[in-house]
Amino acid sequence: MSRSATRILLIEDDMFMREALTLALSTDGFEVRALEHGLAMEAVIKNEPPHLIIVDLNLGLGPDGVVLTRRLRTAIDVPVIVISGSAHVEDRLAAFDVGADDFLVKPFSMAELRARVGALLRRANHQTKQFIEVGDITIDESAHIATRSGAQLQLRHIEFQVLETFCRHAGQVLSKVQILEKVWGNAFSDVNLVEVHISHLRRELERHGPRVIHTVRSVGYVLQPDRYTKDRDRQRTTREALDTVDLWIRDGQGQVSIG
Repeated sequence: MSRSATRILLIEDDMFMREALTLALSTDGFEVRALEHGLAMEAVIKNEPPHLIIVDLNLGLGPDGVVLTRRLRTAIDVPVIVISGSAHVEDRLAAFDVGADDFLVKPFSMAELRARVGALLRRANHQTKQFIEVGDITIDESAHIATRSGAQLQLRHIEFQVLETFCRHAGQVLSKVQILEKVWGNAFSDVNLVEVHISHLRRELERHGPRVIHTVRSVGYVLQPDRYTKDRDRQRTTREALDTVDLWIRDGQGQVSIG
């Protein structure tokens, strides 16, 4: 995808900020559609699907950025950056919880915004048209589909990227900083990004089987699908052994001595 064809939807109620961001991103070659509020968001997305969306957290008219991001996740699968004048952790977590891919606190430099926009677009556009299989987890990168034990996982865009990263490094302990670098393309984002998205990813994976993403205290996280497989095989072997003993006893071929 050429940059000239890359569309960004900007939802920002502050006129100065809206015009400044529109000018800066347009100068970089992006096609920017700027809205003062999100009341017409769905119509714009339907007629001009964007490749990335930037939305302010606190909008003066209509739904706020959290509500809009939640609605976006049911309408389109593209990266979403939430911007806000609030530095409160609760606001960042609320944005991540509804599917935001990144969060920027105002005031921020255009260089940082450019870096985050570029990293998210590169991740969104990277498709290798191959399958990755780790244990009972399968990822179809070209179709952007992940399954576990044959069941399709309901993952947000960034959670898919996190799972892909874990599968590419199965058995390897990854620190939060390493995950930030591999998924978001930089290490200066908030580590809360990693914690929140891994929590969501674990919940979805564990709807279809035991835990496979494990925490290594003070180090990071590791994908170990064989840990529960070995436990399952050990339990099966134990059950088979007990069944054999039970059959042996019922057939009168022996007796069990206790004590």
